[in-house]
Amino acid sequence: MEITVEFFKDGRKVKLNEPEALEECDASKEVNMVFTNGQIYGGMFDGMDDEDENDVNIRLKRGDHCIGLPYSKLLGWYYEESNQ
Repeated sequence: MEITVEFFKDGRKVKLNEPEALEECDASKEVNMVFTNGQIYGGMFDGMDDEDENDVNIRLKRGDHCIGLPYSKLLGWYYEESNQ
């Protein structure tokens, strides 16, 4: 299934990569993860959570914090525009 997200602020459109492809993403590039509730988290993909394999870890852009987010709610992901 192909999903495209359009940003109302600047009209930019991005095609989302499938959640299953996240583990093969380029670890040196920033990614944005889009969730089913419409929230977008950006940062560096930091792998699957060791303690809860149902979470994906992302190191946030705004600091050294790494958070776990529910993989089951991940709609898709894309590389940050400056890295494409």
